[in-house]
Amino acid sequence: VEGPESFSDFTPKFALDFRASEELLLYASAQKGFKSGGYNIGSSQRTPFKQESIRRYEAGAKYASAGGALILNAALFHYDYENLQAQDSVQNQPIIRNVGEARVDGIEIEGLWRPTANLQIDFAAAYLDARFTEGALSEPLRPAPLDQPPGTLVQDLDGNALPRAPEWR
Repeated sequence: VEGPESFSDFTPKFALDFRASEELLLYASAQKGFKSGGYNIGSSQRTPFKQESIRRYEAGAKYASAGGALILNAALFHYDYENLQAQDSVQNQPIIRNVGEARVDGIEIEGLWRPTANLQIDFAAAYLDARFTEGALSEPLRPAPLDQPPGTLVQDLDGNALPRAPEWR
């Protein structure tokens, strides 16, 4: 295994809150985060994968009526990923590699309504547009032609939806 490798990053967060009234809070935040890089022990992967980083921006509102009979929260957000980590396969060996960049744009709305002392109605909805903005990944289920080495059939990820990121939830 090549190395050793170390992973660290500066991850600041900046946030502003504004209390527009007793019932309404408005906020905005920006922050940077990262997921450590590492080694894929137990595979043929000899090189470490790089750390993944994210820049996250969010703005929203939180409303709670006097007495708490109605609570509403809403948020708009945007994420930018760099060095996105993903599992890939080369010669039927699972490896972890950095496959490129991605962005996620979304909105979340949730609330609670208590029309009576014995009844509470909760609701939530979220919309995501989560896409790769660049990157490539080999296609292990579609072997390369016999005149090419294994792992050389590559799929361009630009514009593809991120896995496990449903549009609606």
